[in-house]
Amino acid sequence: MSDVNVFERVSDNGERHFQYDFRVTLPDGSVYRERKKARGATSATAAKQMGLRRLQEVLRNGPPKPAEAAPKRVPTFAEYGPEWLMMARAERQHGADGPLEFRRSRPPRAATSRVPTWTMRASTSS
Repeated sequence: MSDVNVFERVSDNGERHFQYDFRVTLPDGSVYRERKKARGATSATAAKQMGLRRLQEVLRNGPPKPAEAAPKRVPTFAEYGPEWLMMARAERQHGADGPLEFRRSRPPRAATSRVPTWTMRASTSS
């Protein structure tokens, strides 16, 4: 039977927790290892008991099978394009306060003051 090791870890903020670790050789020859935080354990003995219970569960039922994630289907532009354009048009027509009113831009006002012209004067030193 495999042995359960217990480690005390201290996080950066000073909180301490216990972690159990065990390794099991399965009948097909592969090795299964589990290292987890013993949640709720306030002592090394309690963490070891949690690890032993988990080890017995793995020996009875086998290691957990990884869940296969179904490939996520992403719609193509041909499928989603018309819906997107329809939503974009709807958003442009109404703002948060009601229909949008576009302001007409005024033509730039003619400058009322002249730009000062700088002249080069020869400095006379006396």
